Amino acid sequence: MPTGMVTFLFTGLESSSRLPTEYLEPMPAALARLDALLRAAVQASGGRGVNAAGDRLLCSFAAASFAVAPTVAALHLLQAEDWVC
Repeated sequence: MPTGMVTFLFTGLESSSRLPTEYLEPMPAALARLDALLRAAVQASGGRGVNAAGDRLLCSFAAASFAVAPTVAALHLLQAEDWVC
C-alpha cells in the first residue's frame, strides 16, 4: 500500500443485498467478472486492490489524481460488459 497521503477508492453494487436472491445462479460468475474488470482498471493505473468481499473492492492510490483514470476506465468497462442475468 502507498504511504503518506493515500487515496482510497471503494466500489460496490447498488442493491447488492437483494441481487444474490434474485440472480442466484449467475451471481458468482458475475461477481468474479466484476472483480476482474475492476482490478484490471486499477492495476493498469498503478493502484492496488487492498481488499475484496463480494461486490466490494477497496483500492488505494498514491494520489487522488491517480484514482480518476481507473475509475472512469472501470465505468466504461462495466458499461461495455454484456451482463446476462
